[in-house]
Amino acid sequence: MVAAERESIVKYLTIFLFGFILSFCTPEATQLQRIQQLGEMKVAILPYTHLSPAQKKLDMALIQSFAEQLKVKPRFVTVANMDEMMQLVSQQKVDFTIVYNPLHQHPQLRTAPFYQDIEHYLVYHRKSPLTSKNINQLVAQNQIYTSQHVLYEQILQQFKLQHPKLHWQTFESSSTDLLAALNTQHVILTNSHQLAEIRHFYPHLSIAASVSQQQLGWGFLREAKDDSLYQAAVTFIEQAKQSGELERLRQYYHGELTIADDFNAFNINSFYKNMNRRLPLYRHSFEQVSLRQRMDWRLIASVGYEESLWNPKAVSRTGVRGLMMLTEDTADYLGVENREDPFQSIEGGARYLRKLHSRLPAEVTEPDRTWFMLAAYNVGFGHVMDARKLAEQAGHNPNYWGVIKKYLLLLSEPKWYKQTKHGKARGYEAVEYVRRIRRYYVMLKFVDQKTIPEQLIQLSNGYKTPPYQSPALVWY
Repeated sequence: MVAAERESIVKYLTIFLFGFILSFCTPEATQLQRIQQLGEMKVAILPYTHLSPAQKKLDMALIQSFAEQLKVKPRFVTVANMDEMMQLVSQQKVDFTIVYNPLHQHPQLRTAPFYQDIEHYLVYHRKSPLTSKNINQLVAQNQIYTSQHVLYEQILQQFKLQHPKLHWQTFESSSTDLLAALNTQHVILTNSHQLAEIRHFYPHLSIAASVSQQQLGWGFLREAKDDSLYQAAVTFIEQAKQSGELERLRQYYHGELTIADDFNAFNINSFYKNMNRRLPLYRHSFEQVSLRQRMDWRLIASVGYEESLWNPKAVSRTGVRGLMMLTEDTADYLGVENREDPFQSIEGGARYLRKLHSRLPAEVTEPDRTWFMLAAYNVGFGHVMDARKLAEQAGHNPNYWGVIKKYLLLLSEPKWYKQTKHGKARGYEAVEYVRRIRRYYVMLKFVDQKTIPEQLIQLSNGYKTPPYQSPALVWY
């Protein structure tokens, strides 16, 4: 009996000891595994009043894509300032955060590869007497207006170290609304993305000085138990850059509106004059045709403006004519009897756009599909397909406009067009053609007025300008 009891005790001790050892030998789950087990990834973000709506959408889309790759759902936690952000990161209540270096350089953080550059400017009215090139005079004589945000506060505090006489006033309104209300007596702090999007609506905006440059990236706790999530993020960002996905997102959300371009105040004002004088004569036709062809009338109208400045009697040196500038062969193919008839031209041009759109390979998706369509309208469908083939042969994604436009530029060089089926083409014209139409399309989006806050009406001395609306492509 004693021997049996002893044997039983030894048996239980062995089982206990084995379990105890096994518990220590079993590897602990990594941070990445824990997130995947929970099915949720938490990200700390600052409020987005300081950036354009487009940048917010790009940031969210990139994080969403990363989450989908990990097969989890993203959860965004908005924080008031850097201290709160670092507290959540250090306590591992969030998995990572969006940081703006060098402002947010912190010994506890390490950053995955940066994916976006942002520059901050002091902006003034083109007709303002504040045109001094001396930044010291500018900041000493004028109060800076800015949106109420911790990032702007940090930028101005640093800028004040160089310019002690700097003083500023903050508003609850966004930088976009402040820029819309800018008069000749004030200077506004804003960033490159907001200015790029709104300057096409307000050509009087001019840059006085660059104040600060930041790079956006994802910040992770440096002293985390493991770097599995950080390494996954590094791989994801690098792959997004190499595959063209990051550039596609930039194109989708920011379009081709940039600070440094040739779309000057004269061109913008000419567009608005024609929009007021000529567009009302043909808007009903554009709207009617858009319903038939199931595309946004403003997109068709943008093509019409680029082709003829909405002039139904326009004729080129090569014989194309009418509001949509159809060739004689294309008009015959479409059954357009009179190319100078505004409705026939608009209807024919829109039908041709739709045919080009439907001919594109299924793997070319929106919005790239529309940019391909526009390029084909200008340079020809065959040349666009040639550019796709060159991109594919080079190992690049042939379904992204950001990739294809680079290869369209090469079609005027013998080294490249000799490799193609359709030969030489002025691809650079097609790239510029798409760029201009995208701008016109965005500018036609703000046809409806909105009320500017009373505080800003006072700031702008009662001057009301057209409202800003984010670009959005619509296919019905």
